[in-house]
Amino acid sequence: MPQNPLSLKWWQRARSPNRKFWVDKMSTTMNHQSNKISDWQTKRWSDFQEKLGKISDGNSFQKKRFPELGDWRSWRGFEDFSEACPLTTKAELEDDRMASPPWGSNLTFNEDQYLRYSRTSGTNGEAISWVDTAEDWGWMLGNWDSILGHAGVRAGASCFFAFSFGPFSWFLDCL
Repeated sequence: MPQNPLSLKWWQRARSPNRKFWVDKMSTTMNHQSNKISDWQTKRWSDFQEKLGKISDGNSFQKKRFPELGDWRSWRGFEDFSEACPLTTKAELEDDRMASPPWGSNLTFNEDQYLRYSRTSGTNGEAISWVDTAEDWGWMLGNWDSILGHAGVRAGASCFFAFSFGPFSWFLDCL
């Protein structure tokens, strides 16, 4: 018999005359969680497809380096995307920015739709700058809302973050 008090409760339930009730309850709970995850994954892929369509239509940098992007409608999920999509290197972004200053050609929308400007510190070479739309920024803030909410952080809480200034420099704008 297990010694852990929490395990003891489950052990007792497993041996109780009401065992079927507990097994059914666990099965129902697990199915509900599985459905929530499946719904989330479906929505996540659907949202991503919407963005792929915008990138496919308007981003000359991605169209040039990633011709398979035109087939995005045939992809069934993130696995298909991952198999088709090459990783973008820092060198590719730097070369593109040198050829098309100041932002390069990796823009999906007209310049007037970009509202935020961010820049790395340049610790490992030239600083890289990029621009975000209001939708980009809202998406990023929404992710932080979700992460902090799941961590139990509520309004009025104080948070301390350890992070590098390279990829997370934009985070300071959130505080």
